[in-house]
Amino acid sequence: GFSGLLLKDRLFLGYQEKANILEVISYNEAAGRFEFQVVQDYGPGKTPKILYANRALCTACHQNQSPIFSRPLWDETNANPKIAARLDRQRAELYGFPLRQGIDVPNAIDDATDRANEFSAYQLLWQEGCEHVRSPSDSIQCRADVFGFLLQSRLNGSPPALRRSSRYREEFAPHFAASWKEKWPQGLLIPNPDLLNRNPLDYVQTISSDSGELLIPATGYDNTRERAMIRSIFEPTIAREPLAVWSASRETPEAVDRFVTGLSRFLADVDIERLDTYLFRQATLSGAAVHRYQSRCEADVRERSKSVERITFRCWEPEQRRQDHNGFSMEGILYLKAGTVVDGAIDRLVTGEGHALTGLNITSGTMRSKNRRRIGRIEVTQKDPALHARLADGHAIKALTFQFGIPGKEQREAGRAADLVGSATMTVLQDYASVHQAIDAMARDTLAGKSDVFARKPFRRATAMKALYDQLNMPPLKWCCEDAHNMPEPVSTTEATLHDFDAPARDKNISPVFKVFQRYCAQCHHEDLAFPPNFLHGSPSKVKEEIDHCAERIFFRLEMWALAPHERQEAPMPPATALQRLHLSPEQWASHPDLAWLKSYTAAVLKSQGGKPTRLEDLATKGYDNLQACVPPTRAAVAAASDAIRE
Repeated sequence: GFSGLLLKDRLFLGYQEKANILEVISYNEAAGRFEFQVVQDYGPGKTPKILYANRALCTACHQNQSPIFSRPLWDETNANPKIAARLDRQRAELYGFPLRQGIDVPNAIDDATDRANEFSAYQLLWQEGCEHVRSPSDSIQCRADVFGFLLQSRLNGSPPALRRSSRYREEFAPHFAASWKEKWPQGLLIPNPDLLNRNPLDYVQTISSDSGELLIPATGYDNTRERAMIRSIFEPTIAREPLAVWSASRETPEAVDRFVTGLSRFLADVDIERLDTYLFRQATLSGAAVHRYQSRCEADVRERSKSVERITFRCWEPEQRRQDHNGFSMEGILYLKAGTVVDGAIDRLVTGEGHALTGLNITSGTMRSKNRRRIGRIEVTQKDPALHARLADGHAIKALTFQFGIPGKEQREAGRAADLVGSATMTVLQDYASVHQAIDAMARDTLAGKSDVFARKPFRRATAMKALYDQLNMPPLKWCCEDAHNMPEPVSTTEATLHDFDAPARDKNISPVFKVFQRYCAQCHHEDLAFPPNFLHGSPSKVKEEIDHCAERIFFRLEMWALAPHERQEAPMPPATALQRLHLSPEQWASHPDLAWLKSYTAAVLKSQGGKPTRLEDLATKGYDNLQACVPPTRAAVAAASDAIRE
């Protein structure tokens, strides 16, 4: 009675053991986006607390606003034998996970993040690709069509079968492709979830001490420009180029196929299994209409063993059926024991209308002898998933029947010899018609304001399938996560005022230059956490003290914008994602007066501290790691003492 949770590609967990923290990326179906959350105090004897993370901070690295992962060969994971060996020396087990494993596990995670990365594109196309501003009914009908086609795609288990549907091929796909091209003439830029692969052990060396092994910076890279250059390319805040560009037109409608089949993965397998079983059973019980296709056949009979016969059959569309498209062709094999089918498969089945199926399982059947004739009946399903075999229009194959006789008594194809010749009939149950009626009713309810299932909102599995099941009078289910009333109120790790760009401008106690710092840096550096350095947290006098203390590193990061990307030793700040929220491109920012003001201020601070002008070249020679840390030593000591007291 419970719908179940669809978690595939939708829940990603990262556990930081020493900090007793879980980082969670989970898909919010109602909002149509991934959420970034933190579970604090996750450990023995503690009471876990769930908080929403600072989204602006998270998306500086998660620029695709979804999970990210490195490219192969995933050398930062325990698929790296050297890391696995170090883990092995540290402990005997890791919460039940194997310490030594191949690349198949990180490869599976990588595949999951790649699929999750496309969710935002599917949701955008569902909401905006179908939107017709002047015609709400057309917008709703478009989404209703998408829903119907994605159900067909999942029910017949073959996404390419969509293009064999004349309505999809000749009406829907061309119109949707035209709308796509009009709204996104340059195509959709698909964000990039892939980080560069790196082996962290390349940059450290191991030394032994009384307390065990220690990892320290490798001598060959320490305090050198080369080390910084190598490290900087792995900085996840660096803007990543789009992974791909999806374009569509009437001439290239394949992108529409990708959208429909991609969105179809927002439904769980069990949703489709329930629907498939119910449609077939109800249509059978109610005596729904059937459609019959005919073919001519020949078969070869071989004895596989003393008790099992093997029958290989080939059927083709009769000439008299080619005009009305009521013929079909197929090839397959079945095994009989005492007249009962024990195994078999249909390799290929094609109707005169162009519906094509491959790889069908023969699940049951009989073949009896009567008056020198063989009469048989078989039932078929898809191989994976094991649903009823269905044509591209969604209707299910109810059964296949055969009538065979000996050669000379029956018509056979010229030039071929066979043990048996005869005919076959395929009976197709018109059980998908009720789905069309249900979707039409859902569209009417949306237009009347009784429902929002096809409204300009994210595609929601629970909302769509519940409405469909209700229209079909299917047994009711408890659908997860529709009702948020009994859920705890969301709590953020960040004060709402920290995202108010205009708040500093209203504060008369903040100097103008610090208001600029607040505008461009507060989203990440105004937290009450020590990382990233929170030099904008506190009173105006405290902020001035922190910025002045951090001036070397701030100046260094700001100056990176003046260099070409390949010359940068560190990632520039603020990151490109922060600029994007302020509607600034990197090119605009590089020559922006606010950037010049921030650099001028930090340069003046450094001059007052050192007695002479500071140049980027001098700081680069010194090495970024050797610049003055942003967190003052006194505050770091206090924080460490507080942590010790809490422990």
